[in-house]
Amino acid sequence: VLFAAGEGRSGIKARIQAWEQVHWFSNKAQGIVLADPVPNITEELEPFIEGAKALSEDGYKLVVIDTVGRAMAGTNENAQENASTFTNLVDTLRYELNCAVLALHHTGHTDKDRVDRPG
Repeated sequence: VLFAAGEGRSGIKARIQAWEQVHWFSNKAQGIVLADPVPNITEELEPFIEGAKALSEDGYKLVVIDTVGRAMAGTNENAQENASTFTNLVDTLRYELNCAVLALHHTGHTDKDRVDRPG
């Protein structure tokens, strides 16, 4: 797993260790590689892909992009053109790294139907 953590990167190792203790009784998770930074739709993707390939001899089964907002930073996430560019980024990662891609996204803080809203 290649985990591109754009949010909470400083705490991701601690969360992995906590998960290992609870679910695997302190056995180490194998094959999790942290990538930095998250690939962005406004930048060339080739350096990210080359770096990812250099970090794993066996390749990946999954790439996690955390979050879609970080991958689209500096753009309007709601614009169709930018959404299409993000889809192309995901397709390129799938093809070049021969793996699945999971993109994490949060609902907007101004969304009145947001599940975790206070009240």
